[in-house]
Amino acid sequence: MVLLFFISSLLGVAFSFFYLSFAFLITCALIGVIFFVAHLVSKDIFIKRISLLCLIGCVGFCVGQGRVFLVSYPDVSALEKSVDTKISVYGVVDIEPVSLDQSQKIVLSVSEVKVGSTTIPLHTKMLARIPLFPEFHYGDILKVTGTLKVPEQIISEDGRVFDYQMYLFKDGITHTLSFAQAEKVGTGGNMVLRALFRLRGSFVDSIQSVLPEPSAGLLSGILLGTDTLAKKLKDDFRIAGLSHIVVLSGYNITVVAESIFLVVSKITPTFASGVSFFSVILFVLMAGAGASAVRAGIMTCIALVSRHFGNTYNAPRALLFALWAMVMWNPFTLIYDPSFHLSVIATYGIMFVTPLMLKLLARVTERFGLRELCATTLGAQCAVLPYILYMSGNLSLFAFPANFLVLPFVPLTMLLGFFTALLGFVSRFLGLIFGLPTYLFLQWDILIAESVSKIPYASIHVPPIPLIILFIFYLVGGIFIYRFNMKNGVKQNPSTQLYSGDDSVVGY
Repeated sequence: MVLLFFISSLLGVAFSFFYLSFAFLITCALIGVIFFVAHLVSKDIFIKRISLLCLIGCVGFCVGQGRVFLVSYPDVSALEKSVDTKISVYGVVDIEPVSLDQSQKIVLSVSEVKVGSTTIPLHTKMLARIPLFPEFHYGDILKVTGTLKVPEQIISEDGRVFDYQMYLFKDGITHTLSFAQAEKVGTGGNMVLRALFRLRGSFVDSIQSVLPEPSAGLLSGILLGTDTLAKKLKDDFRIAGLSHIVVLSGYNITVVAESIFLVVSKITPTFASGVSFFSVILFVLMAGAGASAVRAGIMTCIALVSRHFGNTYNAPRALLFALWAMVMWNPFTLIYDPSFHLSVIATYGIMFVTPLMLKLLARVTERFGLRELCATTLGAQCAVLPYILYMSGNLSLFAFPANFLVLPFVPLTMLLGFFTALLGFVSRFLGLIFGLPTYLFLQWDILIAESVSKIPYASIHVPPIPLIILFIFYLVGGIFIYRFNMKNGVKQNPSTQLYSGDDSVVGY
């Protein structure tokens, strides 16, 4: 019943982006009332069950539609005449800025706009690209001057259309500022978030004091979700099918939760689950609350609560709840957030496609967990491949061998990297104790990425795929996987009994 409610709610949200009408919502509610009456009046058990299922479906669908009705849209009509003109805005940095090769991107929560001599109170968000220096941080109140732009759709050379405007709007961003200059005029923001981002910055500084670039940037991305690698190296990882390595994955959340739980349980077992629970929330916030981190954080928190009360943890249901909760928080995520889509698809792939891969790879040795590693990697990548082809058209022909050479060392790299950063706070020399082996593992990752990317036709481009073909593929593939797992008595991949679904094999 609960699963039906979650699924129908998601369908209600999805449908609202194609057709949203208050009259339609009322009609659905009235249909629900009819099913409710039928359930109360009918004496036939079959009709009572069917009417109850239909009632729950109607309620869930109405909840999804109603959530979209509650979305508040910022009133930016006062800026219509100022597009393509130079303006000044005052606002607070809403999230830790992203450093690029020669600039940095900042998201401003704007409080007022100055056009000429006119000051307009306004509450919206804007994305500005400013020079790399001076550096700014979350909570800084800035005056930013630049050319006001309305985000437009991005059309690739092969005709693929990316709705960049809605991609930004899912985060509340309505405009961009080009050729901008910024100056700090104060400090604001949330005190807790400021402290968390300062802590993350200290960890990054500690890593950079021990390791050279690009190893330091790669480790920061793996551990903390920062994005500081040079564009050329990121392209190499993408061509090699290893771009997931350079970002924070759900595996990190699992490591944080389990490590804190083990330490606290030695001191005070009663509060171990609670401390781990809140530590996961703080870590997700510190990492920037990206889609993969939030999804893994929710699943990990559910696992901690389940363990605390002695209940069985069901990873697929936890993933469905995480999906539902994220969409209810921000309905635009369901349609306009590719990283959210990849995270969910990859995790479901690990849970349900991996058993099929285990059977196909029956001749592969089980020593050192080799068969499970290969099956899990293939399960995740087979699940996300159609979506990646639909979105970008980039097909990495050597993704599997590259992942096979890199993934076995990722958990150890993370563990050694964490101690490198931790000891780096005390002394650079102490940091080098763990820093040297960490450096070797990171250099191995970089070597594989650069070597594979240099192979001719390592990545080929696939023509655009219609959306209906993508839906048909996942529908048919889902039915096939479901029937295979039911036939073989497999409910989910046993390796996903850990908290987050262990999407470290794809990093989405």
